[in-house]
Amino acid sequence: MKKIMNGNHAAAYISYAFTDVAALFPITPSSPMAEQIEKWSAERKNNIFHYPVHTISMQSEIGVAGAMHGMLKSGALATAYTCSQGLLLMLPTLYKLVGELLPAVIHVSSRSIATSALSIYGDHSDVMAARQTGVVMLASGNVQEVALFSTAAHLAAIKGRLPILHFFDGFQTSHEIRKIEVPSYDILYKYVDDEMLDAFRNNSLSNFAPKVYGASETPDIFFQQREASNIIHLNMESVIKQIIRKLNPLFGTQCSLVDYKGAENAEYVIIAMGSVQETIKQVVCEQNALGKKYGLLAVHLYRPFPTDTFLNLIPKSIRKIAVLDRTKEPGSTGEPLLLDVQSACNSLDIPPKIIGGRYGIGSKEVTPDQIRSIFIELEKKHPKRRFTIGIDDNVTGLSLERYGEEDLTDWRTFQAKIWGFGSDGAVTGAGHFIEIIGEETEKDVQGQFYYSPSKTRNMTLSHLRIADDKIQSSYFVKRSNMVVCYKEQYLKQYDVLDGLQEEGTFLLNTSMGEEAIDKRLPHHVKKYLIEHKINFYIINANRLARKYELGPILNTIMMTAMLGLTNFLEFQKAKETYQEILDRGKLSKHPAYKKNMYAAMGESIYWIKKVKLKEMGDEVLEEDSEPIHVKNLFTEKIIHPMKNLNGASITTKDIIDSGMIDGSLPLGTSWKQHHGYADKIPEWNSESCIQCNLCSVICPHATIRPFVLNEEENANKPTTMSTSIEKKNKNQHFRIQVNPNFCTGCSLCESICPAKNKAIKMVEAKENHVQREVQNWDFIMFRKNDRKTNARHTVHESQFRQPLFEFVNACAGCGETPYIKLLTQLFGERLSIANATGCSSIWGGSTPFVPYTLNQDKEGPTWANSLFENNAAFGMGMRIGNQVIKNQVKMLIKKETGNPLQMDHVKDIFNQWLVGTSDKQKQFELSKKLISIIDKERANSEILESIYQKRHYVIEKSQWLIGGDGWAYDIDFAGIDHVLSKGEDVNILILDNEGYANTGGQASKASPKGANLKLASGGKKEAKKDIGIFAMNYEHVYVAQVCLPANPQQTIRALTEAEEFPGPSIIIAYSPCILNGNKDNMLLEGKKATECGYWPLYRFNPSLILQGENPMKFDSKQPNWGAFRGFLLTQKRFATSENLNAYEADQLLQENEADARKRYNRYQMIQEMYKCAKN
Repeated sequence: MKKIMNGNHAAAYISYAFTDVAALFPITPSSPMAEQIEKWSAERKNNIFHYPVHTISMQSEIGVAGAMHGMLKSGALATAYTCSQGLLLMLPTLYKLVGELLPAVIHVSSRSIATSALSIYGDHSDVMAARQTGVVMLASGNVQEVALFSTAAHLAAIKGRLPILHFFDGFQTSHEIRKIEVPSYDILYKYVDDEMLDAFRNNSLSNFAPKVYGASETPDIFFQQREASNIIHLNMESVIKQIIRKLNPLFGTQCSLVDYKGAENAEYVIIAMGSVQETIKQVVCEQNALGKKYGLLAVHLYRPFPTDTFLNLIPKSIRKIAVLDRTKEPGSTGEPLLLDVQSACNSLDIPPKIIGGRYGIGSKEVTPDQIRSIFIELEKKHPKRRFTIGIDDNVTGLSLERYGEEDLTDWRTFQAKIWGFGSDGAVTGAGHFIEIIGEETEKDVQGQFYYSPSKTRNMTLSHLRIADDKIQSSYFVKRSNMVVCYKEQYLKQYDVLDGLQEEGTFLLNTSMGEEAIDKRLPHHVKKYLIEHKINFYIINANRLARKYELGPILNTIMMTAMLGLTNFLEFQKAKETYQEILDRGKLSKHPAYKKNMYAAMGESIYWIKKVKLKEMGDEVLEEDSEPIHVKNLFTEKIIHPMKNLNGASITTKDIIDSGMIDGSLPLGTSWKQHHGYADKIPEWNSESCIQCNLCSVICPHATIRPFVLNEEENANKPTTMSTSIEKKNKNQHFRIQVNPNFCTGCSLCESICPAKNKAIKMVEAKENHVQREVQNWDFIMFRKNDRKTNARHTVHESQFRQPLFEFVNACAGCGETPYIKLLTQLFGERLSIANATGCSSIWGGSTPFVPYTLNQDKEGPTWANSLFENNAAFGMGMRIGNQVIKNQVKMLIKKETGNPLQMDHVKDIFNQWLVGTSDKQKQFELSKKLISIIDKERANSEILESIYQKRHYVIEKSQWLIGGDGWAYDIDFAGIDHVLSKGEDVNILILDNEGYANTGGQASKASPKGANLKLASGGKKEAKKDIGIFAMNYEHVYVAQVCLPANPQQTIRALTEAEEFPGPSIIIAYSPCILNGNKDNMLLEGKKATECGYWPLYRFNPSLILQGENPMKFDSKQPNWGAFRGFLLTQKRFATSENLNAYEADQLLQENEADARKRYNRYQMIQEMYKCAKN
């Protein structure tokens, strides 16, 4: 039967059939497989054995591997889904699974391994790290093959008695949508070897036939033990080959262990694995039709390497071979597949010349022009032994120049590009469009997608193809028949129309009408539309969405319009199919929202307006573009190409010259993004303002700030700028200023404003208003004088301090970023951050735009990311390493205080610094003074010069370990426990949004009971972990639970006390996420959470015990428990659970409240305990 699926869905569909139990943990881009398995399990979908799969979510991939091992030893067929670092964490257990001959299956959407930088994109770095374990490795090159080889993996694991790792390219194949052939579960069941399955189950741990596994062995026997299973591994090739031969008719494939495509008498052959095979096939067919003798060997079984099968497929006429590896192994003589091919070919009588190349690292796109260059290189008398494609390596000279056309797509294929804005639903809508056409017609379809790691508030680009014949292209669309653009601002920032064919169609979402759009289109866009006779349509999807309260989700409106502008299906039929697809999802659980969405879909076709542009004259119109500020090589060589979607032009020399060879980035580059995407921005009313600065403290993006101007500045300010007399200093003038280019329109500033007649109001972002505010911002930011204050202990004073974290690329209204911004205002010049991988590392450190910035003295926070699973130890290591060197400097300084030749004023500052103070901020200021004096006197002293060179160690750094609840509650919980136990002076900030937000909203141990999340689609059954209570058990750890929206002053107090505390501290910060489906914004949700008892505020300060005071203090009022359930149901994560199973959901929500009451009672008991101890 034909199905529309992506690679992840295909693997999930097949694996569910053969699985008894699945161990799950989220990781991009493999998470959708685990999510689908858990969803089907919750829906009680049966596998081929006629019962639902049991799923268990684990705390990490280490846990997944361990759980799998135990499940398999108990006789249950176990499956897992992972990639990248997750797979590496499973490697030790893989050795065990191989050694004990257990039929595990692990599906991997292969992804890069983090090195000097993190990449969530695809290559084979992860799977190649597993090749030495002995696990069987199967590679798929397209979505159809994913279904085939997934089936082969499960059947062969049972029959061959070995674990199998089935992998396919992350994003290229995992997220590519295709129409494929898949059999029903009833048919699949017939292919299971029942005898071998029974043997596996009968050999499980049993008290009726007990055995011992995993015993320790001595040197006299261990070697023989390792060699004893050789026969099992040798037989595996034959087992898989037979299974694939039987399965081919079911899937409409003609695959084997290795596939050959090309001329029978080929002289030049490329050998590769994965999705690149499709592009190589295109070039081979093209060039052979021109008389060339080219071929492709696509390897599917990589371990055990099928040497005989491989050699039999090599044409006798072969002269040269190029082997492509999608991984890099520095220091090796070659990459893995190359070395295997060389080894295999050594047995030939006349081995061909073999060269090796790297390609596609980090999802670098591979196009036909790159493949042609390989064949051209092979034809040279002396080809490069090692090469790269797809990049310009102008340092080591390994890269090959591209040759010929980059696109070989059949000209009859319909191709479209859809430019979306993260969180507007554009990618989902594009997938639905493909699904509609694929289901209702005989046409072949394809959908490919690109998005930033930040996902929301970033450009997304969907590439769609529809054809009568099979689509061969596996790269992005180059020549399109249609372009759809969700954001009119993109027309100034990107070349949106690039590749749009003559008389093609362009659909633009815009607030402008026909006359206005004709006048305001950028010159180059209008010129292109007219010269290429483009059919130009506009629609105001935002206004239609607002009319029906759809929020930022525009995809159903835009895709309905797209269906109306294409002729693949009769419109009414297409719309009905679209609604059926939407009903299969969660939309049916929200009847009111569904009604509104369908109404908007019905109207959308009538909102489309065709625009006839007026002919352009001969005059050269002024281009409406953003000015370029080239201040350094990094801006010129890195930022501008990446900003214009031309990052592929960046050379290896550019990387080196820009100082990125070790992965480091300069601070203060986020302002160069220039978004300006908000429909509404804040407007300040000076007469209503009470100068509380709450609007500034709550702003997630540091786009609204308070300023004071002196008399001279106020007199010279722009005429459009209003101010008021500052209440605390009548000689100064106060202003709240917004930067409209980076405001996201979240409206938190308006919501928090306590003024009776709201001093902040959201207004439409009209062009003249935006230009006025940009002018005001520039004046106020670049004036010479600025208020410098060391006061930072109140909301009011802290907000006059420059935030060293600004214009962050996080979601509008993000609940996490205000805490980081505040942290930089409190300790920014000496802040040192170890950041766990997750949301905060993506918006905190994505190339090339870094939101952390510098103060006027060019000082700022240091920030580093190691991994998701080791951040606690990484942060503690940063602290210890700094202290070790600092102690060495301290010894030099101490020695100089006794030097009779040293100047007295130098000795005085040295002694002051050595004595120190418990006030870390004062110690910081003293250190700065010491550095200044040394700088003046170091010319005549080698010791002072030595101290000066290590001057940053003189500073008392404020060390913070930052991450989300997935890091703190799950994967690195043991690491946090260890760090707390060691007593080091480090501070831990947990940004608790109660789920894995960065990977798409899966449940963590921080997720509350009853929440309907991914991997907990039936409502989470377990209570939220209380990490605060755990930390208090040590009695030498400062602990606080804070909620900035509910009580900013308490948050400041907790952060300050934690930093001053001479030991470890942990701050648990409530950080609401849009993935929770909040009806309220972050501000209102935080307030309600605190008021109803869901998130009580407290501080536990062990220092007070020594002072005879109670260390436990509540900072929130007695909870209003009557408002608890109402608070829960303002969030879709709870409301959806209620719709799934009303009775069970009701029980879970009751238990959620009971859990909250228990937590609060425990806090009260702790307070009472210390009160009694005092008495």
